[in-house]
Amino acid sequence: MENQHQEKAFFCAAVEKVTAKRMQLVSVERLHGGCINEAALIRCKEKTFFIKWNGRFPAHFFEIEARNLALLQGKVRTPHVYGWGEHEGVAFLLLDAIEQGSKQARVFSEDLAAQLVALHRNRGPYFGLHYNNYIGELQQDNTPCQELAIFFFERRLLPLIEKARAMGRLQRKHEQAAAQLAKRLPALLPDEPPVLLHGDLWSGNVMADHQNRAVLIDPAVYYGCREIDLAMMQLFGGFDATFWAAYRHAYPWQAGFEERVPIWNLYPLLVHLILFGEAYLPAISRILEPFGM
Repeated sequence: MENQHQEKAFFCAAVEKVTAKRMQLVSVERLHGGCINEAALIRCKEKTFFIKWNGRFPAHFFEIEARNLALLQGKVRTPHVYGWGEHEGVAFLLLDAIEQGSKQARVFSEDLAAQLVALHRNRGPYFGLHYNNYIGELQQDNTPCQELAIFFFERRLLPLIEKARAMGRLQRKHEQAAAQLAKRLPALLPDEPPVLLHGDLWSGNVMADHQNRAVLIDPAVYYGCREIDLAMMQLFGGFDATFWAAYRHAYPWQAGFEERVPIWNLYPLLVHLILFGEAYLPAISRILEPFGM
């Protein structure tokens, strides 16, 4: 969108398409910090919306995000989805705006722990999901599988290793070490049932509402091992001791979890290697080193 007039027309059209109502636009506040999409708060006389949009992807990209949020609704707190669509070649997703509170409040950490415990008690029939989705802008293969080790390597690690290798961001030695890791995964991973995961659980995807309650956004859902969510929360930090104590008290993890954290985090590190560059390669190399690097 080249100017403010086009932008205003786009926001008005998006709201009207999804709500089937013509609302009076008061103001628009552009938001920053997203790596993939553009975002803004649309303040109308009647209510305030959150919108994200992208001119590079088809509307299907946001349809999948809406489906992901629908899977989480009723299990954890998420923004209400008004709808998704496309206007003049630009795809968008319209959500309820969250009036933000403080993530430093103790109640936030306790509430987040309680919500994640509840989420992680939703068992699935297999590892995977009945549709494919995305983590960031990378597609996730969620083809169902009964074996955790096979699912994690073949549906998560291997596609990204092959992609990163084709991009020249991984070397043959990384590929060989990953193959050795695959052989040892059945003995390394825990015997846990598949449960519903957020799937992209870093601190930027958790908000605090005006009551300091946790709100989860931007999910990449599937049924997997709950340690995957917990490991990613450790990768980039941002979650305090109150959260960890509350989660562990309510739903203790199995012995050896801390040793498995680096293995689980190969997946988000590979995602970041592909999307954001080679700054993430040293961490990947350190994790693979014991497997023949």
